[in-house]
Amino acid sequence: MAKKKRNIGKLIALAAVIGTAAAAVSYFLRYKSFSKELDEDFHDFEDEDDFEDEEAPQRTYVTLPTKVEEALKEAKEATGQAVVKAKNAATIVKETVKSAAEKAKGAAKDAEKAVEETVEDAEKAVEETVEDAEKAAADAGETAAEAAEAAEESVQTLAEEAEEAAEDAGDAVKKAVAEAEPTAPAEAATIEDDIS
Repeated sequence: MAKKKRNIGKLIALAAVIGTAAAAVSYFLRYKSFSKELDEDFHDFEDEDDFEDEEAPQRTYVTLPTKVEEALKEAKEATGQAVVKAKNAATIVKETVKSAAEKAKGAAKDAEKAVEETVEDAEKAVEETVEDAEKAAADAGETAAEAAEAAEESVQTLAEEAEEAAEDAGDAVKKAVAEAEPTAPAEAATIEDDIS
């Protein structure tokens, strides 16, 4: 659905650009036909070389047709409106991206805190395991090899717990990103409303 909304926005922007281009082409064609008429009028008078016998004609001024002026004015207005709409759309997109970036940044901070807590818990567990292994070795009179084996098993258990904690942190990041995504379509609808 978000793609449809984006496509509608693009379609509106494309229509504005096409309208501006059509106005410019219309103006150009009108100006070209006016220029041809003016050249023909000039050539009509060019053949008359009998100015010596006649009095100098009085000058007359040709006023530009208002249609050319109106077409030029319409083209300028259409271009101005298209520019304003494009600037508004760019501003809205910029704000949307900024908002999403801030949400992602917050999710990353939450994940970082979860990882730090997991690391701290793992460090505490390793210390406790080492202490327990030392006590067990002292109490039972175990050999150094047996104590090392017990410590190795404890470290493996802690490594598995750390892996699970890292997966939990990854899930927390995914959840934060998923929570940030539903706001994007609503903001896209706001962009389309502003463009319309």
